[in-house]
Amino acid sequence: MAAVHLRMKNYSKARDACDMVLEDDKNAKALYRRGKAHFGLFEFDSAEKDFQEVLKLEPANKSAHTQLMECANQKKAHTEKEKRVFQSMFAENEVTVENDSEESTKTVEQEVDVAAKSEEEQNMRM
Repeated sequence: MAAVHLRMKNYSKARDACDMVLEDDKNAKALYRRGKAHFGLFEFDSAEKDFQEVLKLEPANKSAHTQLMECANQKKAHTEKEKRVFQSMFAENEVTVENDSEESTKTVEQEVDVAAKSEEEQNMRM
């Protein structure tokens, strides 16, 4: 059942199906498929653990070794992507804060000018 869910990209259902199998005993296929499900859900740490467990049970399993390496690569790429997103978010906030402070300064200067002109007009009337 988990294999079908993986092919349909229903990763959470695949993970749940594997969890049910793994309640009874350690099964290399179930661990591998759960690792694939975690990978599809971007849960890279959990995926790595599952692939490492598969390799403990079956050290010659080339697919698990390949997936473990792919998981490490995707984890690194995902971290770099998050880093760029957060950097751009903070850069935008800094620009907004600078713009807000410039606008506030301009507004205060304009209010001071209006008040000074108003005071001059009142002094001229007297």
